[in-house]
Amino acid sequence: MRAKAAYVWDVNRGEALYAKNENAVLPLASITKLMTSLLAFELAAADTPTKLSSRAAGQEGSSLAMGEEFTLDELNRLALISSSNSAAYELSASVGALLGDRDPSAQFVEGMNIKAEELNLDSLSFQNPTGLDLSETEPGAVGSAKDISLLMEHILKEQPEILAATTRGGARIYNSQGEYHDIENTNEVLYSIPNLIGSKTGYTDLAGGNLTIAFDAGMNRPVIITVLGSTREERFSDVLRLVRATQANISSL
Repeated sequence: MRAKAAYVWDVNRGEALYAKNENAVLPLASITKLMTSLLAFELAAADTPTKLSSRAAGQEGSSLAMGEEFTLDELNRLALISSSNSAAYELSASVGALLGDRDPSAQFVEGMNIKAEELNLDSLSFQNPTGLDLSETEPGAVGSAKDISLLMEHILKEQPEILAATTRGGARIYNSQGEYHDIENTNEVLYSIPNLIGSKTGYTDLAGGNLTIAFDAGMNRPVIITVLGSTREERFSDVLRLVRATQANISSL
């Protein structure tokens, strides 16, 4: 396995089925967007409309334009399916404006860190809502494979609708003007994972390849697998190897 850290969490039994450097604090890259979506949906209604700001449209890799109007639900699908940095930033800015009169996105990121503390996910630390590296030496967010798995568990139990879109290969997202964006899932192996419940990819120069998934291992037995610090391609083979090992382990019990 290429990943620097990995964790396989049996949700129903509350136990780890596999762990490798599970407490190591590593860059998260776009797995950060799970917390962005979670907090946004806790603070605002899914059908809340918002217009894309110039700062949101200017995020790295953007295919969205300033002034496009989406609901928070549509931004969530853009952020989690295609890992849109513009969508994640706009989620933070539009919802962050409800939190006070300071910079909206900065207020929202502060809320992300508070939420991590509330969930006792002490390794998680966020400096932006996208997970993009701040520089060649400073990541936008860090955390452990164990805490990301526990964050996924919380979302599965409290806000499962957030993850529903991530089980699909793609989507067509319309803005309020009637224009649309066709997006593809950044999880290249979603159809190779049985009974997928949700997933989120991440990749930056500092993070390497990250991937967290939740799948039903059989008879309503959700299992969460997180790998951090792999490569762009091997994060997928790392997870598939752990999926197969988990299935073998569970079937032998």
